[in-house]
Amino acid sequence: MQKFALGEAYVKQHEAQMLEATDLYLQRLYADLFSTWIDDIGTSKLVLIPHQDLHGLPLHAVSDGTAYLIDRFQIAYAPSSEVLRFTMEQSGVTTGEGLYIGFADDNAPLIDDELARLQKLAPAAQFISGADASRANLFDSVAGSKYLHISTHSFFRQDNPMFSGFHLADGPITALDLYSKSWPLELVTLSGCSSGVSSISKGDDLVGLVRGFFHAGAKSLLMSIWQVSDEATTELTEAFYRQWLDHGDKTLALQEAMITVRKQYPHPFYWAPFMLIGSA
Repeated sequence: MQKFALGEAYVKQHEAQMLEATDLYLQRLYADLFSTWIDDIGTSKLVLIPHQDLHGLPLHAVSDGTAYLIDRFQIAYAPSSEVLRFTMEQSGVTTGEGLYIGFADDNAPLIDDELARLQKLAPAAQFISGADASRANLFDSVAGSKYLHISTHSFFRQDNPMFSGFHLADGPITALDLYSKSWPLELVTLSGCSSGVSSISKGDDLVGLVRGFFHAGAKSLLMSIWQVSDEATTELTEAFYRQWLDHGDKTLALQEAMITVRKQYPHPFYWAPFMLIGSA
């Protein structure tokens, strides 16, 4: 995945080889982790609870050589069975509209375009961007919202994961900030780079924004685990919200979005960075 940082010219020249190499790794993961039991599963939905370093892998993108796992199942993740139970018991907000907030910078220049496209899907929702995308406006506006979409640059602090966060116009919001909030949201989406990267504690818990949003009361999170492509992310979030706002099934909407985006961007780098974590 890090080879995509070498630039567009390199990626375009080696795209076929990069896809072939990635698929080989994904097929090995499938053989080691899934092949002995996955054919016995008779449901359409899976909730995967990884262990240790497996938290950082796109298990929905493992492949048997003919199809990716996301082609067969609607997939969610959880840090632990206890966190899964906790999110499933959360009441959440089942009425109202969404809140979309975004702040574009040099690391994420296409955010305004993303928000403009999402506004066409949810014209009744509240949209905040530019200089208005401040800490205070987020805190004041989130009350009563059904879901929250955050388009901005995220960062992870390996030295102190509780100070991981995302940037707004007047400064960052960290995981520690979220511990003082009560946000019983049905869904929180962070469409920036590596928003779902966490430190793994000795108890196999995820420490970072994931824990912060769950502590604030969110039922589920849609977050990325590596540096994303702005263009592909815009396509994926638009496809996800189009489906979710239509039928209300988050895992099905993400499955449909990934399959849709893969038609234009076949490499998993583009369509597989996002995970739905928590209540499916």
